Amino acid sequence: MVIFFLPISNLSKALDFFDRIIGSQEKRQLIFFSQKGLYLAGGDDFLNAFLMIKPNVHLPHAYSFPLDPLRSFIKDKPDKNIKVELVSSLKFITPNEELILNMQPASLSFVPSKGKNLGVISAQTLKKILDLASITSQEGEKIALFFQKGRLGAWSENRFLLSCAFTPISSSLTHNFIVPYTSTRHLVKALDLIPEKQASLFLASQSLLISLPYLKIGLRLISEETNALSFLKSLLATKPLATLKIGLPAFKKTLSRLARIQKQLKAIGSIALISEKCVFKITSSQGSYSFILPLEVSLKQSFTINCHFSLLNSLFSRLKGKEFNISILPSGWLLKHGQYFCFLKKTTSK
Repeated sequence: MVIFFLPISNLSKALDFFDRIIGSQEKRQLIFFSQKGLYLAGGDDFLNAFLMIKPNVHLPHAYSFPLDPLRSFIKDKPDKNIKVELVSSLKFITPNEELILNMQPASLSFVPSKGKNLGVISAQTLKKILDLASITSQEGEKIALFFQKGRLGAWSENRFLLSCAFTPISSSLTHNFIVPYTSTRHLVKALDLIPEKQASLFLASQSLLISLPYLKIGLRLISEETNALSFLKSLLATKPLATLKIGLPAFKKTLSRLARIQKQLKAIGSIALISEKCVFKITSSQGSYSFILPLEVSLKQSFTINCHFSLLNSLFSRLKGKEFNISILPSGWLLKHGQYFCFLKKTTSK
């Protein structure tokens, strides 16, 4: 028999973290194992995490058990600690309650290895990059992850727009990978629970390892040779027909209102830059709506592009600051803000 005690608050935070890592799989299992301490592990074919929850605990084997019953059991518990007994079953005991879970010996098929050191990054910066790059995508799509001349970035593309975010890192690695949208969003949600700490990045056996003192997250990568980065560079190098700055707070507030109305009217949205005005317009068989935002510059010619306000709202609600830049290109609009940009294509939204 193995007996140990765990702080309920710490266990609750750990289970919330794995709830985000694992997502809505049909079989939501966790693994208890020991390696110079007691660890919880869980994930899927692409995304896995290993979290130390107590030092100096030794288990004879690794054991698998269901996540959800334990998460429900400890929710809103007033007790400070929970007693854990591991015999032929797994028991969680408080003064007035007891939860017994069937468990099975488990093997760890996704043990992380360090490999090539890619440098150090803020966990929240990594979350922001992945979030901005994937928020406009949907299930079944892929998110591109790239290392390029001292930069780590991610981007995605759909028929409405291209979204890209990046940050400097110390590695000189040049390579392109893709990651499933679902795994990317699970990682974003899990990283949101990690305090502002530095994480070390390692690349080994087609996996990206995100390493913190008591936490290891492994993300399996699919190698991809693509010319997409050349396309991104060509966008940034294209001479614009016009450039201007727009106040970010007012733009965000307008997008939030337009996103709601566009969804209700099931409408086509457009943004027109006319002289000293930025005109947002929604048109549908049920009616139309327009809003004018003043510009600080006077344009010599007008520019109009169709857009999906809900997607733009999802993106810009995550940005902070006073203003952003718009470059009007022959093929669309390039919106830039610090180390993030999105490209609105000249195409008709449906």
